Amino acid sequence: MIEEQEYIETIETFFSFLIDEFGYVKSSVKIRGNAFYDVQYSNDIRSISISYENIGDYFQVIVYTLRNGEMPNYDDDENILYLKDHNRSIWETMSKESVKVIAEKFAQYHTYNPFKRAVLKQAKDLYAYLMNVEIRIGH
Repeated sequence: MIEEQEYIETIETFFSFLIDEFGYVKSSVKIRGNAFYDVQYSNDIRSISISYENIGDYFQVIVYTLRNGEMPNYDDDENILYLKDHNRSIWETMSKESVKVIAEKFAQYHTYNPFKRAVLKQAKDLYAYLMNVEIRIGH
């Protein structure tokens, strides 16, 4: 079981690039006992939900494309991206140079904890996705 503080610290560490490089802000932290945790980051175009269900040991990252500044309807497949469903297509479009940049960026993180490894993988996947759709600060 992952504790609330460990979850938040892990997300803030592995996903710090959202604030540092892509200009997102942490817009929401939702904690429902020890059963469900969700940290959201947003900008004017997207909101990213990074959530974990402790009981089912289920971690997911969802990218919402905002419509007129509002969250899309739950069934709006055009504006909701479940990152796990698109991992392969994201990486298939990456250049070797981009893959190298991502590997170097995340090389500082080492963990043998299975939960943190899963989070780190999704952080890399999200970074790869955003490299294709966002403009990074200072680049």
